[in-house]
Amino acid sequence: MAASDSRCRAGTELLESLDEGVYFTDTHRKILYWNEGAFKITGYSAREVVGSHCYDNILMHVDREGHSLCMGPCPLVRAIQSGKPMATEAFLTHKRGHRLPVSIRTIPLYDQKNVIAGAMEVFADISDKTLMQQRLLEYEKISLVDPLTGLINRRGLEINLRARFEQRKRFCWGCGSSFMDIDGFKSINDIHGHAQGDEALRLVARNLISNSRSFDLPGRWGGDEMMVISENVDEAALKVIAERYRSLIETSTLRTPLGSSRVTVSIGTTLARSDDTEKALIHRADKLMYISKTSGK
Repeated sequence: MAASDSRCRAGTELLESLDEGVYFTDTHRKILYWNEGAFKITGYSAREVVGSHCYDNILMHVDREGHSLCMGPCPLVRAIQSGKPMATEAFLTHKRGHRLPVSIRTIPLYDQKNVIAGAMEVFADISDKTLMQQRLLEYEKISLVDPLTGLINRRGLEINLRARFEQRKRFCWGCGSSFMDIDGFKSINDIHGHAQGDEALRLVARNLISNSRSFDLPGRWGGDEMMVISENVDEAALKVIAERYRSLIETSTLRTPLGSSRVTVSIGTTLARSDDTEKALIHRADKLMYISKTSGK
């Protein structure tokens, strides 16, 4: 018995030392265990999660198209039903409301009678967040970071876009801009107050930081307008990037004193042309964003 207890303690200590998030559920998807790695990635502690069910609007996994996995093709359910491990990539909702890309491995668990008793899910943050944070620290040193959102400011975007145009001339690298504006931002301020308006800006910014590629640079242009400069892209890739931002922001959660609310953005995206200037590119992206907003947001 003592040896068994020792092995259990060793196993728990190992799980608690992992950087990956790990949780166990029973066959009804009730969460029985939640490790420290899961807390660090999601912001939710074991005390907040254990005893609830994985479909109780906690992580709210969605796929790249924004479709819910918790209410649809849930990897955990498939692993329990098939008895086979599953692997997928998805986006979870952090406790602070923004979306985070994760890789997920789901493994069925068996009892002593070799009957499936639940499942274990192991997940890891796969964002380029660390690289983005290092880049933002460098910009902060030279006063190019917006203090409210943590994104680079308009001057930083202009400097970066100028550099991208120079690279484009030398190496013929594709460069594009995605210009976005928060829908109904005035209403957020009017209904919930300016503090919640600021939180909406930070929510969008966290989504941009967590879900940008290493080739993308998001920034705050001014007010509720954001811009992402993308390099090494063609028109199709740029459209995919912009749609991913739009979908992930839409499925994020803004928590207010009146309850949870949604934030959406309208986006205009365009690739740099051979005869473009930085000003012309921004103007075109801004115009396309306005068309998006007036066409239904």
